[in-house]
Amino acid sequence: MAADLEDSAGNGSIWSELPQHLVETLLARLPLDCIFRFRSVCKCWNDALTCKHFGSLWAESGGGQPCLILCMPNTRMGSLLYSFSSRAWQTVSLSFMPDVRGVSYRGSAAGLLLVDIPIYPITFGSSFSRMCVCNPLRRTCFPLPPMLTLMSSVMAKAIVAGDDPGTYEVLVVGKTRHNAVIAQVYTSSTKSWKVRDSLPHGLLIRNDEMFVCSGFLFCLSTVPAGIMAYDVREGMSFTIDVPDSRPNIWHRLVACASSILIVGGIEENHVLKEVIMWELLDHKDGFDGHGFSWKEMGRMPQSACRQFRRDSISTWFECVGVGDKICFRAHGSLQVVVYSVTQGSWSWLPSCPDPHQDRKNLHLRSLAFQPSPDK
Repeated sequence: MAADLEDSAGNGSIWSELPQHLVETLLARLPLDCIFRFRSVCKCWNDALTCKHFGSLWAESGGGQPCLILCMPNTRMGSLLYSFSSRAWQTVSLSFMPDVRGVSYRGSAAGLLLVDIPIYPITFGSSFSRMCVCNPLRRTCFPLPPMLTLMSSVMAKAIVAGDDPGTYEVLVVGKTRHNAVIAQVYTSSTKSWKVRDSLPHGLLIRNDEMFVCSGFLFCLSTVPAGIMAYDVREGMSFTIDVPDSRPNIWHRLVACASSILIVGGIEENHVLKEVIMWELLDHKDGFDGHGFSWKEMGRMPQSACRQFRRDSISTWFECVGVGDKICFRAHGSLQVVVYSVTQGSWSWLPSCPDPHQDRKNLHLRSLAFQPSPDK
């Protein structure tokens, strides 16, 4: 009897006889790295992983935990993904996307990546790239329709989860040919764009960083100097001063665990000396109350700063919020140091495989990524 079961398992016949709902339940309990691989096993499993019910089954079994993804500019190389639940790196294939170089990753939300894909050849009057929304788990790539208003320059792009399950919004901030600063918002539920033209005149966004928290868009700006907070629904904006405005400090904006933080890198003679984190505290009812202060959250250990100086080709570094963690990566390096907000502790992630060791990783983009098979 046991031998018969082993033979059946070996030739796969026992699996083909399982009811579809049982197959979906079993697959929903697989770790993330298996989900990416098992899509190619057979058509039945691929259909199960993309069915409407799989997302809820996977969430109930603990799937979809926030991950860190390092996106490569060449889609053929794939991307590197670190799962904090399995504590392991894996390579995510992006072969379903157009095979081009110079892809720009603009943001991530609800299991989706917002990317700019270059258009070749470039012809007169054409756009240099096209925005697409991709789901690496479902291996889908959806091109967005053209925006309503032509922009002469784009300062920042972001993607956020919508109010309803399975929906999302894409926000683009830039200048028109008449130098007016506008925001254009794409809503997936209506598959259409809207224009918001109430942003501050002369706005200049730094670092291409833009986040949405509690209905407000936050970005670091040079003009006006500080953090601009923009109410997406009401079309109103105000500015928050940065916690430390010394000229030898450069700032990065981070969204982490429903909080807005500023990370400051202190330079001396073009050498990174210290990294400080501040949390934005709201003392009134809602961000529109304008009652803010900054609280220092912590500082990067000097041992980590020294490692950054050894690994980096500049004083620049990336930092991104992933769940309740802040991940730091030096320029040109694959080493990541993590600060846990809840535990107040620092640790290094395991070394990850370098997909192209003969070159510096100059154009990687670090993003928070929460896998989802629903969209």
